[in-house]
Amino acid sequence: MPTVENLAFRVATEGDTGAVAEIVHGAPGREAVALYGGEARARRLGFALVRLQARRAGLGRTLIAEQEGRPVGVLQWRLGAEPGLPMSPGLAWATLRALGPWHAARAALAERVRRRVNPPPPAEAFHVEELHVLARLRGAGIGGRLLEQAEALARARGFRQLSLITHTANPAQRLYRRAGFLEVERREDPEYERRVGISGRLLMVKRL
Repeated sequence: MPTVENLAFRVATEGDTGAVAEIVHGAPGREAVALYGGEARARRLGFALVRLQARRAGLGRTLIAEQEGRPVGVLQWRLGAEPGLPMSPGLAWATLRALGPWHAARAALAERVRRRVNPPPPAEAFHVEELHVLARLRGAGIGGRLLEQAEALARARGFRQLSLITHTANPAQRLYRRAGFLEVERREDPEYERRVGISGRLLMVKRL
């Protein structure tokens, strides 16, 4: 079992774009692999989206966990009332380049299905958009420490709720429940399950 010592936390900068992309998308999960037509395509698209995010909005809402100066975990957040990365010509072009025409069209259809099972976060919540740890260090406590940092950020800004959305097959639910998150909404859809092999997605909330 890996152990974690001397963890430090800081807000990401543009120079961290590659490290953030590698931690978040370097080993795509089963949902992304199914949605985007394979591991390699999911990885390419994920890297492209992080680069696009860094150029358009910066990484000021990305928290990095470091060990001995090396990034080992990432947490990204937004406010519940804010939309995610909106569709734009830049996003459409990044998707087309990463996936190719056929898989891009297929992914667009699958994404519409995914939206049906994606509960909206509470408008007044501090929403955890992404939480990822390097594969070799998972289970060592980094994810829990990042959630503690998110709670501290939320409290400092006056928020009374933390929220996150995950799919129903994600084993990280155990971490979220241990951290005090409760499931408040579950959405399932036969077409989503047929495409992805997962029954649906759920919203979890922790009251502060």
